[in-house]
Amino acid sequence: MPISVCALNVYPVKGLKGIALTEARCTDRGIEHDRRWMVVDRDRQFISQREHPKMATVWTEIEGDALVLSAPDIGDVRLELRPEGRGSVRVQVWRSTCDAVSVSQVADEWLSSYLGLDCALVYMPEESKRFSNPEFGGEAKRVGFADGFAGSDKSPQGAAHRPTGLTMGPDGSLYLTDDKGGFVYRIIYR
Repeated sequence: MPISVCALNVYPVKGLKGIALTEARCTDRGIEHDRRWMVVDRDRQFISQREHPKMATVWTEIEGDALVLSAPDIGDVRLELRPEGRGSVRVQVWRSTCDAVSVSQVADEWLSSYLGLDCALVYMPEESKRFSNPEFGGEAKRVGFADGFAGSDKSPQGAAHRPTGLTMGPDGSLYLTDDKGGFVYRIIYR
């Protein structure tokens, strides 16, 4: 029985609207570009839709080498997809503190104006090291600003590929992502 993945999304900015995908590349941090950006308050603590539901109305798009943020009645702001930033800052997401870069005064002002709070947009560069909670993702697994876990697990027994994502389709089949090749596999029961 033919089936397709019912939903595959990437969330470039933690807490903002995601982008529906038809395919995705997996990296050691999870789906490429997933939660590499984050909105922080003036104390450099992450903010989320849980406390600020208006964040759900900020759309994200990846257009070539740009990340585009847009929202109702305010226009959009276009940013480099891999920004060098305006300087390194220490930020906190849950119990993790890690390095990020300040991205753009224009983006900070745009988000602050739309969300109605003093906030800034930060980016996690490749050299920044944040590791997933060992309870969820195992030891020493790199992750972006995601809540629990992402990335690859190549142990135990020296496995070449390990599952990094799992979901169930409407017909009961399982969809499994591969941590190295960037593939999605469908598992069906007959």
